[in-house]
Amino acid sequence: MNPVYLPALKLRTAAEARLACIRADQSSGLTPDQILRELQVHQIEMEMQNQSLRDALVALEGSRDRYAELFEFAPVSFITLSALAQVSEANLTAANFLGVDRPHLVNRRFDQFVGEADRERWQGTFVSAMANGKQHKLELNMKRGGNSLSRAYLDCRRVLGEDKLPCLRIAIMDMGEPAA
Repeated sequence: MNPVYLPALKLRTAAEARLACIRADQSSGLTPDQILRELQVHQIEMEMQNQSLRDALVALEGSRDRYAELFEFAPVSFITLSALAQVSEANLTAANFLGVDRPHLVNRRFDQFVGEADRERWQGTFVSAMANGKQHKLELNMKRGGNSLSRAYLDCRRVLGEDKLPCLRIAIMDMGEPAA
């Protein structure tokens, strides 16, 4: 059997089982015309609910698209780090800021983009943020496209990712020339 039809078959089987229970539990005493009318009313209700769900899906898809555009083209870099401090998500602004194509940015350790003088402080902040869940703000020199440095302001917060595991969301604002 085609796996696409499996959910529909399960739904049909469950509906028929439920109908059998209803029939066993009650003797309605309704005439066939009354039963037909009830079925027609239920069919119309289901069609209205189905249309409402389709409308909600269209609205949800529109919201998702607007969110994606705002995320991708925001003037601020957004990065999500896994518990292993690896980049799991990054917007286009982050990829441009770090001078790395986004596909090559994912799964890389974030600390390789932190200036060497600030790396130990960054690692302490990462550990602290992942442990206590509080918001952490700091300024770092960050490597951009090779070894040029730029000063950046980071706003970090631990959240639960889609997989329900803790991750660190970071907003990065470019502050220009590195600190001496």
